[in-house]
Amino acid sequence: MEPWPIVGRDRELLALETVLRRGDSAVVLGAAGTGKTRLVQHLLERDRRPTVSVAGTSAARHVPLGAFGPVLRADLPGAAFDRLQAARAWIADATTLLVVDDAHLLDPLSAALVLQLIAARPVSVVATARSDVACDPAVAELWVGGRTERIALAPLERSRTSALLRAVLGGPVTPSTEREIWDRTRGNALALRELVTTTLEVGALAEVDGVWRLDADIALPRETAEVIAARLATLDGPERDAFELVALGDPLPLAALVAAGSATACEALERRGLVHVVERADGPWVRPHHPLHGEAIRAAVKPLRRARHERTLARIAPHLTDLDPLRAARWQLEASIEPDHDLLRRAALAARGADPPLHRRLAEALVARAPNASNLCLAAQAAASTGHGADALRLLEQAEAAATDDRDREEIAATAIDWAGALDEVAEDASQLARRLADAISDPDAAARVATTFATAAALSGRRDEVLRAVERILAADDVTPTTVLAAATERSVFGLFSGRTDALDEEFDRLAELALQVGDVTTTPMIEAGRSTWYCLVGRLPDAIDQDRRTLAAAIESGDVRRRWMASIWLAVALELSGALDEALAVLADLQPLLSLTEPAALRHFHPALSATVHLQRGTAGPARRLLASLPATARDDVRVHALAGRAEAWSAGLDGDLDQVARRAGELGEELRDAGWAVFAGLCLFDAVRLGRPGAVAGPLTELAAAADPSTELLHAHAAHARAAHEGDAQALDAVAVRWARAGAYLVAAEAGGAAATRHALDGRPDLAARAALRATGWLQRCGAAATPGLLGWRSPLTPREREVAGAAASGRTSPQIAARLVLSVRTVDNHLANTYRKLGITSRTELADVLGPGAWDPDSEGRG
Repeated sequence: MEPWPIVGRDRELLALETVLRRGDSAVVLGAAGTGKTRLVQHLLERDRRPTVSVAGTSAARHVPLGAFGPVLRADLPGAAFDRLQAARAWIADATTLLVVDDAHLLDPLSAALVLQLIAARPVSVVATARSDVACDPAVAELWVGGRTERIALAPLERSRTSALLRAVLGGPVTPSTEREIWDRTRGNALALRELVTTTLEVGALAEVDGVWRLDADIALPRETAEVIAARLATLDGPERDAFELVALGDPLPLAALVAAGSATACEALERRGLVHVVERADGPWVRPHHPLHGEAIRAAVKPLRRARHERTLARIAPHLTDLDPLRAARWQLEASIEPDHDLLRRAALAARGADPPLHRRLAEALVARAPNASNLCLAAQAAASTGHGADALRLLEQAEAAATDDRDREEIAATAIDWAGALDEVAEDASQLARRLADAISDPDAAARVATTFATAAALSGRRDEVLRAVERILAADDVTPTTVLAAATERSVFGLFSGRTDALDEEFDRLAELALQVGDVTTTPMIEAGRSTWYCLVGRLPDAIDQDRRTLAAAIESGDVRRRWMASIWLAVALELSGALDEALAVLADLQPLLSLTEPAALRHFHPALSATVHLQRGTAGPARRLLASLPATARDDVRVHALAGRAEAWSAGLDGDLDQVARRAGELGEELRDAGWAVFAGLCLFDAVRLGRPGAVAGPLTELAAAADPSTELLHAHAAHARAAHEGDAQALDAVAVRWARAGAYLVAAEAGGAAATRHALDGRPDLAARAALRATGWLQRCGAAATPGLLGWRSPLTPREREVAGAAASGRTSPQIAARLVLSVRTVDNHLANTYRKLGITSRTELADVLGPGAWDPDSEGRG
């Protein structure tokens, strides 16, 4: 099997290289599977000095000099002391580097030999040893007492585990797959390798449209299962019962285990290192110490034992009804114990965003228990989310008949509006039902809330001005609650953004967030967060948008809020697409695929593939993009967002086919249509695609008009217009300026395209130095963009070699020549030679000028040393 790349070990590798450069010795200490041996192998691939390698083994640990047996001559003296001295002399003469793998398994005489070599320093020694096992004190002297440099190798952090996974698979990986694999390996490189190898072999880990994802349950690697099974075989009856219970119920509150009579056994399991207690805000919870332990137990439990444990879980479910109602209700249903009404309802609400089939099962049980309007609405949502539109409409009609007050009518109407797009052939009937219920509502506040819901649906159909008038009427009313005012004000602010109104909206979103906190409204929060993200994008603060959306997404996943997760994921993907981080955008979108039927299905089913197609086309993967576009029904374009995205994708598809006249015509028509409907930002994005695809002259005028009508802070539209004018006029200096402008906003892909165009123009103008500078900047920005493959990236290349770029970037980020030399394993003279070549090619003379030439964001110091 091919060696895996080294990712996330720059610090440890640099420490090892520094030790060897001084002529000293080091021991790499870490738990099993952390990658100690692989790190040393990678070091040897780079060091290339004469090396003798030995390894400690369980079989040879009781044989004097057993570890050295494979490399020493057979005619060495027989006495231990004489053999020791002869071996020492032979090694000192044969090599300058001794590598000792699994040093914790050395016999005492082998350890004494290594210690003598370290003390006399005829050679450097690099050893690896387990930090999680006991060993002979004579062996432990290798890394205690300061004789060697101790280099601790901890499990990989989560971000580095994901980076290694992407490097091994050679492409983007869905965030849910990264989370799933992290949960099962916790940064253990060996477990990661076994897991990836196994899932690839069985097809559970597969590439779908350029993104890697887990489409099946992860199979436990055979070798891992055997090791864990051997360890579990030592457990007595109560301990095994307790461990099986913990594994099947993972995680379980400690109070539940006390109630089940398993507390004493769990204490024994904790001493053995098989379970651990996690302190949470709601008390202590018990989990298997490593996820693979739980995986092995769940795979090994026989059906009758599983049934017995499930009855125990159902019995202790009351301890989870407030903490985890979904699992509590499911256990009781599986044990044929009927949950009470409150638990069923809480569980059905939780399942709505997590498990559609279970959602429907729970909702049906809830309706059987209490067929009131609210429960029937839950059941209708469950039917719609599982593709049963006619059943959903029937349940909504039953709910209408069961409605007793305005609160019921509001809930039914809102459900019908939100889910109309999922009801297919009965969608119009659902809309009529919603209007009928809205007309029957007498409470002004409830009527205003329903009107806001209708307004959102109307806005997404393109009737933005009509919506804004309706929202203003709600805001002017005296008889509505703060919650309703909050919802309407949020709608007004978000719709205002898309018409180019960004001035002062930062403060407005602060005010709305504070109001949501005051009134305890969590339903409007996702829209406020989406509005804030959009504002960041429009005013040229893409990194801030991405940071916020990542935080929001993490919180949504933690809380199980699927609507918030969907909103955060979509807006994160939009910000990533605008920034040029196309691989990550595609991975985020692929991660949403299983959620398309859970919440707001019409928007999900149509917006998602349209945005995915746009990202695919900028990566040059036209096949998946065209399949996604073909999957969109004609009714999808009723949503203005989908209409704009699908139009953009169609323009990119035509551009990749070389039909630039079609690009210009389609962009112009769509831009005009969206501008007239009041959606200036969508219009600008569609028009700007013609610039990127090679027809700036066709859209420079309309983009300039859009920018003139927008607020001064709407940087996105103003940069669109400046870029179009510079490209149309072939103005190299203006293209340079707009490239830097895009980079400052965090839009690195468009910055690279503008910088490449500037390099081409400078070359045509007879300025090779300026062309080289522009191309170098563009190369740096492009390095942030993954697998981008747009027409604007063709026709130019970096003037520097990869090593010159690496040295130049490190110098521009403030590192000295000795620091760069140590980092890149070069001599200081070589570093200075690379810098001299760089200065000559760029027509500059200093590091200060180099930093100016590279421009904002063209070098990412955090990327240095990735491999």
